[in-house]
Amino acid sequence: MRLTTFAILLFTSSTSAFGIQYHIADFDIPSPTLLGFSHPKLSPHLRTTLSLRNSSSNASALEVLTHAGSPWDTCSIQTKKLWVGQRAYQHQRFHIICHGLPVYGAFISSHGRRDQVVLVQGAIPGAGASFDSSEGVLDEAVVREQMISYSMVQPGKLVYYYIHGENHLVPAYLYRFKDERGLPWEGLYHGFTGEALAHVPLHLQAYEGFSFLENPLQSELEKVSIENLSTDQDHLDGQRFSVYGADILSDRAVASENLFDYDPENEELFDQVQAYYTLERAREFFGQYFPLEEDPRIDVFTHTYLDNNAMYLPAISEQDVGSIHIGVADNIFMQYLNRDSDVLIHEYSHHIIYKFLTATWGESLTLHEGTADFFAYVLNDDPYLAESILVGSPYLRTAEIESDRKHDLEASYRGSHLLGQFWSAILWDLYRDLGSDALEIITDSLNYWPSQAQLSDAVLALVISDKELKDGQNVCKILELSLDRGLYEAVSVTGNQGCDLKDKEIIRFATEDSNDQSEFDNDLACGAIGLRGSSSWSLLLLTLPLLLWIRRSGNEA
Repeated sequence: MRLTTFAILLFTSSTSAFGIQYHIADFDIPSPTLLGFSHPKLSPHLRTTLSLRNSSSNASALEVLTHAGSPWDTCSIQTKKLWVGQRAYQHQRFHIICHGLPVYGAFISSHGRRDQVVLVQGAIPGAGASFDSSEGVLDEAVVREQMISYSMVQPGKLVYYYIHGENHLVPAYLYRFKDERGLPWEGLYHGFTGEALAHVPLHLQAYEGFSFLENPLQSELEKVSIENLSTDQDHLDGQRFSVYGADILSDRAVASENLFDYDPENEELFDQVQAYYTLERAREFFGQYFPLEEDPRIDVFTHTYLDNNAMYLPAISEQDVGSIHIGVADNIFMQYLNRDSDVLIHEYSHHIIYKFLTATWGESLTLHEGTADFFAYVLNDDPYLAESILVGSPYLRTAEIESDRKHDLEASYRGSHLLGQFWSAILWDLYRDLGSDALEIITDSLNYWPSQAQLSDAVLALVISDKELKDGQNVCKILELSLDRGLYEAVSVTGNQGCDLKDKEIIRFATEDSNDQSEFDNDLACGAIGLRGSSSWSLLLLTLPLLLWIRRSGNEA
């Protein structure tokens, strides 16, 4: 995660190098201190100097002068000796704590016993804030929240400093405003370019509720944070999702004193809370890899008329919103349909993938389904999908398919959901080998998918992303994994990319037109993507022979 911290100064209007006269404001809490100026005028660099005066052993007693205006401010520091060299000229390095807060990137460095003026660099997150710095990383959202709450903001225009990127200071302006719905916001804007640096919704606040993290069979019921809800009501209406029952007229979950306190026995209302929490968790994950700041809200319907099924419907116009529909399990073949987080994550994954891949038939649908399965595997850290929803069976689908099964040998008689397992297996194998690097490659590769992508397009996209991001270090691994899962046709189109694939038999497997919409067969479509008014509603059918085949496959795995 990219570290972004805020340091705050309040100014009064006058003139100086940048048209303002500045001084530190008198707050009721300790004023924020910047290790950030080499002279009383503004500097774009975060730095100051001090002299150890042959007192490196007593460095914790020093005060760091910060030239933050008139009068100068001081930062009483506590230091922690990080390392002492063994040679004649010892090198001592100290971590700086200012007002009880770690100064990230700041250190005092001393060589030997010589008096030395050393450079101190760093950034203090925010006055009075309390952070868990055990790993040295701050949550940007937490810092942003603290920036607002500790700055004693008053209505109107205030001038701030924003510590941007690599210890770089810029003046910024804070405004309070209301959006077209009349909801209040605060915006932080670059003082020179006017660029929006941050938008903080003042109308959203955190609630609490109860949820299963993964599903009722593998997780305990936990009290969780229900975040990003509007403050003007106590329903599950947020900036990103609105959650309902079967339709907008159904009873809705309501918070009492900021708590959605529902027992799992109250299925319809409890499951609304479960859905909101799970989707917020998925949204946070995807927000690390895709620009979702302006993503429109999604309507989520639980316990709908879709028997034993779930579906994502994309928006059909700018005035429309996308929607997720989770049906009702019959408790004969299926159970916990609204409570298995894999189902919800899979559906929301369709929303993300649809931004790149709009075709929903043939190999395009195979990619949709396999990629959506993969994201669910990653978020719940196992290669099995929806382990709780099939009565008497261990899971719905998996990336751990048998090594002797090959995509091209089954493509003529399997439906897109089951064929998607081969694609999710490739992605999971890559993720298992490369970890976070694989996630970076996979999410970036979607940018290279055409709107009606085939498997060969997707394999090539992985190759391109790896070359762009990792200098092609994993190209041969990508092709080998694709061949291991039987994507012979796709790899033959992509080519060997200079890899030695002689030991891999590449079969040109003759198949029917892979984008023929008549391909839809008796495929278990839990986790389908549909279009309003399209024939894809037929994907909702579930046949007993297919269910039994899945059970056998699951039990053999």
